[in-house]
Amino acid sequence: MSDSGESTSSEEHLFLSGILKEIGEVIKCNICTPKNEEELLTSSKLDLTSTTSTNSSRCKSFLGKDKNGFYSSLDQDTVYTSSLKEDNPISQHIIGYSKLLHCVSTHKPNIDHTSTILIDLFYKLFLVEKYILDFLLDPELLSVIDALRGKYNNQKIKKDIILLSQEYYKNNISALNCEQDIESLTFKIYKSIIKSIEEIKDNNNSTQDYNVIQDSNGIQYSNDINGNINMDDMDDIVHEYVLIVLFMRKESNRFHNIYKKVKHTSFSNRLAILFTYNQDCEFTAEYENIKKKSFINIDLLNKHIPNISRLVFLENEDYETWQRGIVYHYDWNDKVKLWMRNRCETSCLLDKSMIEECIKHKRFRDGWIIYKYGNKSIVNEFHKVISLCISALRHTNEEIWTDRIIEIIKAAIKKNDFYICMDLVEDIFYTLGGVSESQRSRIIKHFIKEIRVMENNEEIVTNIIKGINELCKKCINTETCDICVEHANMIYQEWKRNNTGGFFFKSHSKYESEIYENMLDMCDTVEDCDGFKNLCKDLVNNEAKINKGIYKKLQTVHTKTCKDCKHGTCQTLKVKDNQQLLYHLFNGFNL
Repeated sequence: MSDSGESTSSEEHLFLSGILKEIGEVIKCNICTPKNEEELLTSSKLDLTSTTSTNSSRCKSFLGKDKNGFYSSLDQDTVYTSSLKEDNPISQHIIGYSKLLHCVSTHKPNIDHTSTILIDLFYKLFLVEKYILDFLLDPELLSVIDALRGKYNNQKIKKDIILLSQEYYKNNISALNCEQDIESLTFKIYKSIIKSIEEIKDNNNSTQDYNVIQDSNGIQYSNDINGNINMDDMDDIVHEYVLIVLFMRKESNRFHNIYKKVKHTSFSNRLAILFTYNQDCEFTAEYENIKKKSFINIDLLNKHIPNISRLVFLENEDYETWQRGIVYHYDWNDKVKLWMRNRCETSCLLDKSMIEECIKHKRFRDGWIIYKYGNKSIVNEFHKVISLCISALRHTNEEIWTDRIIEIIKAAIKKNDFYICMDLVEDIFYTLGGVSESQRSRIIKHFIKEIRVMENNEEIVTNIIKGINELCKKCINTETCDICVEHANMIYQEWKRNNTGGFFFKSHSKYESEIYENMLDMCDTVEDCDGFKNLCKDLVNNEAKINKGIYKKLQTVHTKTCKDCKHGTCQTLKVKDNQQLLYHLFNGFNL
């Protein structure tokens, strides 16, 4: 790890240690808190951390970092493969958290009820619980990239954290409706102060005028002329923090017991509805058309819990659209979970299947991530990944997918494998029709440049000409079409020199009938009369076998281009008369 990385990690752990220390100061437990410096040095009581930092500016400096940024320099792989030691920073945080749990549960401390302190307290509790839950629970939406990196394989560290917490919490997890192996400090503190808050609210003079202000964490509430916070605002903010924590902990019963008693926002209402998608949830929640989005600043929620916030505000006010989006996200989440549990490092079959699902569900970025970071054999699945990239390009029109298609073309052709190149020819020419002209022409230019090394194979040449014809049907009179026709004519002339004996010798190759037929078809598509005449000449000079396919092409083009033909028998010629038709065309064109 770099020096800067080590420094950042140290600062981040100091930040969380500072938060735990500040929470302990708010709790004000006379039993746990050392009374003087001497006791601080000798006591085994609530010495949460070795840091003396209580600078609240740390909270603001680390806002907005999720598990991949909030503690991004933490060496997760090391943590997952080794037992937690007490000098490990994670251990220190779990010990501090568990001591606070023990204090709140056992000593019933006198928690400061000052409004601003309580709002700040529950904000910090939210941060601490999110940090711990990141190690204990799968996130609300599983990320393909994190699944591939093993970030969700947390059973080992989960077991260590639970054992460590139990040692310092010293209480059995037997509380009613607690659905996790570690109790919630947020919920415990909430339960210890809620009655006092309600009493203060009842005694509060609600007739005063209030001004709306915003604190340093971006949380809005109302102050009276004396600077006292509107108790209703404080109550709403605290309850929403508690509901968010319970949602993250997946504790539906506790959530519902609080939710049904408090004022709702669109955020809390949709959290409740999201809970009902859990099969274990026993309560129901109805949609409420609420204008107030959240009592907590939305930017703060987006920074700290982006997945949850993204689900809640998926489509803003349109509930039906939001519901459809939720079903889509949860369905996809289930597929990622199933894939993650069953994939193995020795086979790429499930990774291939998952890329197919990515195409089907338009999760193109996830498909590319699987290709880049999945099973090592997946890098050779060019057919699957080129389909992914072309589908992505058609749907997004983003230039990055053009770059990726070119990257795959180069990697695939470099393998010098006949079957890979045959698939690639089909993928490129048969699926680029729906792509914008500028991107399509760029891809085609690179493809015909790279595929040159394989054009000594007659079967590949046959399929290139056939593919060019199919693509030209979809992009007639474009630069792409011109490039393709020019290339088809060039490789046809090369094939003619190499496989038919040139001008002096007549020989017949295995694929000559297909090549002639495909070239005639292309001339018909682009209405190339001169090209058609030259092909007729080649057919005569090489005494080519005129099969049923070639005959039909000749007859079709003759009918379209020779409308004033006086040859009365042309319309009744049969397959056996193919040479008669060919010589008729030969003479008619003055070849």
